[in-house]
Amino acid sequence: MLQRFIIRRVVFSIAAVIVATLVLFSLSHLSTDPRNLFIPQGGGFGMTQEQMDLLSKRMGFDKPFLVQYFHWLRNMMRGELGYSLGNMRPVMSILASKWGSTLQLALGGWIFALSAGVSIGVLAAVKRGSLLDYIARSIALFGQALPSFWVGIMLILVFAVWLNLLPAGTRPVDFDIRYYILPWLTLGWPPMAAIVRLTRSSMLEILDSEYIKFARAKWVRDWAFIWKHALKNAIIVPLTSAIFHMG
Repeated sequence: MLQRFIIRRVVFSIAAVIVATLVLFSLSHLSTDPRNLFIPQGGGFGMTQEQMDLLSKRMGFDKPFLVQYFHWLRNMMRGELGYSLGNMRPVMSILASKWGSTLQLALGGWIFALSAGVSIGVLAAVKRGSLLDYIARSIALFGQALPSFWVGIMLILVFAVWLNLLPAGTRPVDFDIRYYILPWLTLGWPPMAAIVRLTRSSMLEILDSEYIKFARAKWVRDWAFIWKHALKNAIIVPLTSAIFHMG
């Protein structure tokens, strides 16, 4: 039974990947002719039909659609993403030169979202109905409603322009955490809001369970069973959501 379930899940996953990539590849063919990117700009005379045909043959556009798709899928699986006409470099080399900065920003934003989201969600659940709970729910509401680019602009305006506490410039050569605080807050704000809501709802469900009520009846210290027992059972849902947000 377990083997059959695993095989079925693997087959469904492969089918989903094929369908998604096929739709993506099909949409790329619905746009303008990619050969137009090779036409000289700025008053040139364009390309002759013979040159267009030679370009189609060299790029594989003369082959059937499915042949083009599987050729593209094979190159994607091998990490061959083609050549950037704008940068005149292979796409993989461009991505490789940026992965360090991307990892620093993404990992910092994810750590902020997870730590702040879980902490605020737990406090909101424990202090249900209090001012802290309303503030936490407001943070979650505005965090999911406000666009990230607007949040980033407002953070720059407040902390870099008005208060002059944090820089709003380019990435320094040497690591300086002050340059990363605003990007981390901007990237982590939306997932943090979602984690706050999930943590609060999960904690409320756990706090209303019988074993928590029994622990309170035995005069167990509040924060002891909240962090050791309640959060241990409530963290599954927000942690799963945080993992998806990291991806």
